[in-house]
Amino acid sequence: MSVQVTAGPEDIRSADSEQLIKELSEELGVLYDSDGTAGFEPSDVEVPRAAFVVARIDGYPVGCGALRPLEDNAVEVKRMYTRSGYRRKGVAQAILAELERLALEFGYSSMKLQTGPKQPEAAALYERVGYYRIPIFSGTWDQVLAYQKDLSFAKPSSELSDREVGITMSEVYRLAAVEDAERLLHVIYEAYETIRELELHWPAANADLALIQDNITKNECYVLELNGEIAATLTLSKEKLHSWETDLPFVKWFAVDPEYQGIGIGTRLLTWVEETIIRDKLGAPALTLATAEKHPWLLAMYEKKGYERIESIDRGNGDGTMHLLRKVVNPALYDAQLRTKEEQNVYK
Repeated sequence: MSVQVTAGPEDIRSADSEQLIKELSEELGVLYDSDGTAGFEPSDVEVPRAAFVVARIDGYPVGCGALRPLEDNAVEVKRMYTRSGYRRKGVAQAILAELERLALEFGYSSMKLQTGPKQPEAAALYERVGYYRIPIFSGTWDQVLAYQKDLSFAKPSSELSDREVGITMSEVYRLAAVEDAERLLHVIYEAYETIRELELHWPAANADLALIQDNITKNECYVLELNGEIAATLTLSKEKLHSWETDLPFVKWFAVDPEYQGIGIGTRLLTWVEETIIRDKLGAPALTLATAEKHPWLLAMYEKKGYERIESIDRGNGDGTMHLLRKVVNPALYDAQLRTKEEQNVYK
């Protein structure tokens, strides 16, 4: 027998709301040996562009969720809870759908949340309805799982078909771990076959396992997993660049397993890094990368994606002309910071 779940904004100070929050805090307190509040206060949602949602079945309160402002364009999902006797009845999905509706109404373009490793059912739900893994964005807890959903590119949870839910669930963005080194070695080696044929002196093209492991530990190596398998990777360098004059973030070692090429996997990973990491997490106005003029299609590909040439160099090592490319991901911030520079060529 199906049940009808309704969800809508309610006063967080009401008796029903306070009881739901109390039950959730008690449950999390036992699970994680804490006070169970996860840093949440009722006053967090008593501000503009925030909300507290209660789900009901036949008028009875069965669950809740909240929107807490994070940034101008991002909001955090908090206090997701379904009473034990009402789980697996679509309550949580109804709450998320209402939170998404409100987030769009408030003008947000993305929703973020964090959950714990002892709540695998919650993590699975978030992945099913379109959330993907991101680096931890608040707190210092161990093993926190952080997620994001981009509202401008996704259907609401209430409109996802079973097939779309299955596809979404298989796609995960995350930082690489040392344990991923062997798989990354395979992906990068296969993807860089053309680089070796052109005899370009790019370290990634002939990397061994030790160099892959070194890159993972010294830099921010991101991967896109499909169905549990790493399909693409891209590294945000933390090392000093000796060849280029730029203080903008520099990405390198971009590779897509040939088995996954041609279906937009590389574009999705690059866009995710540009927006989620460079623009939103680091707050940088632009990013840079480098490629070779002699490569048959890389330069044109990056320019098509909005990158522009800002510097060129020939090291005399047989690689020919190398180009430093830049893409602005936050035009307003870029222009503002550029105006503060005494010499405008600093931001290359």
